[in-house]
Amino acid sequence: LDIGSGQHKLLIAVVDAASGTIVRKVHGEQRQVLLNHDLVQNAAAGRSELSEAALAASRAVLEAFRALAVEAGATQFAGVATAVFRRAQNGEAYLDRINGELGLGLRIVSQASEGELGYLSACSGLPPPPPSDVEPLVAWDSGGGSFQISARVGGALCVWEGPVGDSNV
Repeated sequence: LDIGSGQHKLLIAVVDAASGTIVRKVHGEQRQVLLNHDLVQNAAAGRSELSEAALAASRAVLEAFRALAVEAGATQFAGVATAVFRRAQNGEAYLDRINGELGLGLRIVSQASEGELGYLSACSGLPPPPPSDVEPLVAWDSGGGSFQISARVGGALCVWEGPVGDSNV
């Protein structure tokens, strides 16, 4: 699960536990949940938190995603929460509640980790072998609350971060 500032994304996959690689993608989907838009509106009114209405919309999507995953045979859940949860005062408490009630294993990741995951996701969509410095790959992740550009430079994965997302302008 990728719980972002403007979209909630689901990927159901068969994963090789030893290597951590995706063996087969079973189902993927995304649904719009404009959390960052809600946070920006609330911040203008002096509240740096997500509204109950926005959190209810998020929960409805997460419940639907969990049901789809269980129906597809998923036995384990994991996910990341991004920029809006790093900024919202009630973001971590919401995730704690959802994790306790739905068992989704969601965790807030840093913007650098978000960029690294974006790069790895881009690589997973390419045929083997993975890109090297000889065959450069640049991954651009522009979400509702932040953006990252990631590339392998001199053997190291570099992430450039920005605060601008399409709901922040």
